[in-house]
Amino acid sequence: MSQAPDKVGVVTGAARGIRRALAVGMAEAGYNVVITDLSSRAKRLRQTRSTIEAVGREAWVAPMKVANKAEVEAAFGRILGQAGKIDVLVNNAGILQLSTLEALSEKDWDAHMDVNVKGVLLCCQAIPSMRARKSRRIINIA
Repeated sequence: MSQAPDKVGVVTGAARGIRRALAVGMAEAGYNVVITDLSSRAKRLRQTRSTIEAVGREAWVAPMKVANKAEVEAAFGRILGQAGKIDVLVNNAGILQLSTLEALSEKDWDAHMDVNVKGVLLCCQAIPSMRARKSRRIINIA
């Protein structure tokens, strides 16, 4: 992949798994990366940050719950304060509880909708500064 000088990407849910691999891959492609996830995953976020820094890119940690508007707005405020801009947003935070529809509780349904759908909306709404820039990408992974 070609280098992306001075480009900043944000990956939600980046503490582990495929989301972590996306954040590291973005760094390997030359992006500086902001990684977000639940504050309870702070240790894993720090490990991901270390991996990104080991490939020579800057990394910032922004713990937040994507389904909480106040946390999202505060985190994106910090992100813009630290990184200065966002060129790519990868909405990839998500939850999955395997169940049949008959067995799925309303509480679990609401949790899925809050994280997997509302979280995307809130993260996209938190970055109006991207609209003014010509070089911008939002990737929503479901």
